[in-house]
Amino acid sequence: NLIHEVIVHSRNNADYLNYNLKREPNGLGTVFMDYQNKRNMSDQNIILYGHYVYYDDELKFTPLYKMMSQEIFDENKYITLDLIDETRYYEIVSIHYYKLGSEGVEYDYTSYTKSYFNNYMDHVQKNNRIKTEETISYEDKMLTLQTCVRDREDLRLIVIAKQIESIPEETAE
Repeated sequence: NLIHEVIVHSRNNADYLNYNLKREPNGLGTVFMDYQNKRNMSDQNIILYGHYVYYDDELKFTPLYKMMSQEIFDENKYITLDLIDETRYYEIVSIHYYKLGSEGVEYDYTSYTKSYFNNYMDHVQKNNRIKTEETISYEDKMLTLQTCVRDREDLRLIVIAKQIESIPEETAE
């Protein structure tokens, strides 16, 4: 697994952007869930943000850029999300770049109308940088991971995964 982080949730998306778990100033911040997500994580799309750390490619969400390699993706396409009272499993279906301010394409919604969802997924699939047979349907629950892109303030790296019942045994550790 490439990433092992504690996730926090707050009343806005700025509280943990530059603060650690103890609420002390820290440029690395803390991985956090979008403030619009419900604390019980029942939304259609759970959105998590984490920093890209220029000087250490193992910290926070920095390892996500490695997923652009098909080989690394194939070895790490499943996500386990350990919560206090349950464990959730996800399979990554898309890794793409989002250009900030793109007309008609928002990436930060926690739930969708069916029409919006279909338009959004068309955009996601057109920009997908990995090969996978998996897709997301309107009925699926999703997990979205977002981080910055090195030397590109106008881009975000977006990883979208759909919730699954379990990780296939041949790939589970």
